[in-house]
Amino acid sequence: MKFREVIKILEDNGWVQKAVRGSHYQYTHPGRPGKITVPCHRGDLGKR
Repeated sequence: MKFREVIKILEDNGWVQKAVRGSHYQYTHPGRPGKITVPCHRGDLGKR
């Protein structure tokens, strides 16, 4: 799955970008605790 595909899914589900640190984008959700960090690298993102 590509970076842009992951970002689209997160934003469609209410996640909001809060910070960027280097090539890592951090997202939070107003109704859920914690954050999700998505690396922005070339090619597919590995499964986790």
